Amino acid sequence: MEQQKTRLPHDIWYMVFQLVYSEWKTVHAPKHDDFTIETYMEWLSEARLVCKDFNDIVTPLWYACIRLDSDAKMEILIDGSEPWCSKIKANIIKYSWVLRVSLNPKPEFVALTSYIIGRCKQLQYFNWDCPDDGGGNPNTKAQMISTFVFSYLNGPSISKWRTFELHSDYAECMHLGSEFPYIAYEWPTKTSALLDLPSGSPGKEAQVARYRTKYEDEYDPFSATKPSSTSLHTVVLFGWSLNRFTGLVPCGKVIPAMKKLKLVDFPWGTSVDELPLLWDFSRLRCLSFRGSQICQFGSGVPVEALSELRAFKVQDCFLIYQKDKAIVKRFLVAILESCRYLESFKLNGVDWQDYLLMDSIAKIGTQLRKLRLTGDYANRPPPKRFLVNGLEEYPNLVDLGLGLDVRNEDMYEYLAILARARGLRNLNLFATDLLGTNLAGEASTDPDYDAATKIMKFIHAERRGKPFNMIKIDLVGAREPKYWRPRNDERFDDRGRDDYNRTSEREFMSRINAAGIYEQWGSERADGDTSWWFDNDSEDSDDDDDAEDSEYVVTDDEEQAVSAASG
Repeated sequence: MEQQKTRLPHDIWYMVFQLVYSEWKTVHAPKHDDFTIETYMEWLSEARLVCKDFNDIVTPLWYACIRLDSDAKMEILIDGSEPWCSKIKANIIKYSWVLRVSLNPKPEFVALTSYIIGRCKQLQYFNWDCPDDGGGNPNTKAQMISTFVFSYLNGPSISKWRTFELHSDYAECMHLGSEFPYIAYEWPTKTSALLDLPSGSPGKEAQVARYRTKYEDEYDPFSATKPSSTSLHTVVLFGWSLNRFTGLVPCGKVIPAMKKLKLVDFPWGTSVDELPLLWDFSRLRCLSFRGSQICQFGSGVPVEALSELRAFKVQDCFLIYQKDKAIVKRFLVAILESCRYLESFKLNGVDWQDYLLMDSIAKIGTQLRKLRLTGDYANRPPPKRFLVNGLEEYPNLVDLGLGLDVRNEDMYEYLAILARARGLRNLNLFATDLLGTNLAGEASTDPDYDAATKIMKFIHAERRGKPFNMIKIDLVGAREPKYWRPRNDERFDDRGRDDYNRTSEREFMSRINAAGIYEQWGSERADGDTSWWFDNDSEDSDDDDDAEDSEYVVTDDEEQAVSAASG
């Protein structure tokens, strides 16, 4: 009697291939010396020929990552026999989520690539070869890349994602909480970092409360990873290397209206006349810069196009010439006086007081909910008259970030005024260099930590009404404490690199919890105990816990400053 063959269900085979595929979805270095990525792709091709079930299961995996960057492949798809070529293009459009495209300027190549990109159903990432030597005509590259980008942003794939990013040699999309399998996402949002914090931790609870103060947005990042709306939410444009790419140019289509635009060292070159041919700012609610390109943007974009802004942010602004400062000054005044819904204003730049008028800030004081004014090298506090009325001109302000100068003799008076702003829920202070041994004492093994603790406990003690959700001190240019050595989990930066230079930046956070006990987290204290260098699982000492939970006592000097602040 012939033995009957066992036939596995279709779903079991699907799980098997998905498991193998999950080992290779990063398509970086091979996981096994004898099973390279080339071997894997060849194995997939052979598996498709086994039977119809295998072909149905493997075809989407085989077409997931496709290279169209060679002239030979493009010519085959253009001039190859039918219906074979049509079937290949249909599978790419249906299944591909990664494409490598060609920057050959032949019109037929550009047309086919644009056609495929504009019709792909689930494309998440596409890239191109853009050598450092800037080979080829930059203007021609700009035209081709703009054509591809505009086709993609107006195609069906974009409806699946929340954020679009454009770099010098690739473009990608993502939505909050997604794990993109091809490359590491190097610029995590505040909320994605928040999701990584352990539940129930002081940092998690305080950051959640801080996020809730953000300007109103119908998208709730804690309820789902996929946006409720199919419209584009965020566009991020990164700067380019020299001669690589001259920026986006008009090519017959407009970038769909977005809610948030971030320019990271991006060379804004769009003129006033070209603006309606490229951009739709009708839904723009948040505008963010990193770098000094705000000068070019302010010259080329009329403020009337930004009238619906809720949030405005400038980071790492460095202006040398007076004419540039004058342009930025006029632009900021126009933003503050024309954007009637503006609720969040953040400015970080060298000599920011040279191009920001505090009177313009005061004019929108009643509508501001978030305000941050900081410098890069010298975090000077704002002019004293800014706080002369104890922030009474900013009744709705819940999140405030300002510079902190511990060498200023009026520091405690300054801190007391901030502590007594009743509506304030989150206070962020930015300091440069040492916080000072004058606050911590000569015997301190970690003067910065002890000084930060003393400052934050003073603010908490002077608080009236509801406690702060969180007080945070960012210290840039900190020196390594005598006994400092990073734990294993502190040695790596956000991109996973072993980076000891991060010791120059420390952050200290605190709050008064529901039980009325002081809690502090962030950068740890170097106390001379080196036992944890070798035992990372060791528990914190009870003495440290008792010291942190002890009640803070205001000193005589601080009491005099508080009395002066009280009038």
